[in-house]
Amino acid sequence: MSNTEGAPPQARGQLIYREDRSATRWPLVASSAAGWAALIGLGIAMNLPHLSGLGILAGVAGIWVLIMTFALYGSLPVGIRIDSAGIEIGGLRGRDRRRRRGTWPPRRLSVGSSTRAVFSCPWEGVRCLYLITDKAELKRVYQDERLAVKPYRGTRAPLGYLRVLFTKSALVITNDPHHASSEPADFRTNWAQLGRLRGMQSPTWLVPTRNPAALRAALAQCPWAPPVQGRLPPPATFVFRA
Repeated sequence: MSNTEGAPPQARGQLIYREDRSATRWPLVASSAAGWAALIGLGIAMNLPHLSGLGILAGVAGIWVLIMTFALYGSLPVGIRIDSAGIEIGGLRGRDRRRRRGTWPPRRLSVGSSTRAVFSCPWEGVRCLYLITDKAELKRVYQDERLAVKPYRGTRAPLGYLRVLFTKSALVITNDPHHASSEPADFRTNWAQLGRLRGMQSPTWLVPTRNPAALRAALAQCPWAPPVQGRLPPPATFVFRA
């Protein structure tokens, strides 16, 4: 993670702040590593005659490993970039690599892989910014998202909502969908527990951050950005379907 220092930029498009792997926190890495260690240890122990009953524990450890590994894999691409033109979140480093190889934009990503996509919005399309560090207020945003997708019975997911396990701080961005965009623009459906999971354009984005103080300072340097709110206004009901 790095952010530029000095006076506010004068040229549109000048980089102000960059935070790579903003969603990858040490509890997620540690949980995944511990799960793999436990699974390997149980696998070795099960070969001993008097410990063959550890199969149930190995199965539980296997489920835990799958959850943590997929969560870690999904968190790695996520980043934040702010410049004088607007804000971008998502798979920014992956986009840079693929641009150098000439393979960007990619073929359509699945909804379940949306953390690898890039979501962009110019400042004229950013309505409000909330930098949330309070656990109770994060839960309020999560609850609004759950209520928004509840009528769809688990078959819809808001695009740009990049929630990851063990998120401690997050930037919530409300945007005008007429200005916001994503790369790629279309996402493939994929199978979820309750059916086909489809993406829906969302006026509310969420991206984790590991350094909220630096992010807040960087946003204050940008004269085109709206003021950053530290707390949600009561009541705060976010919309997740354009």
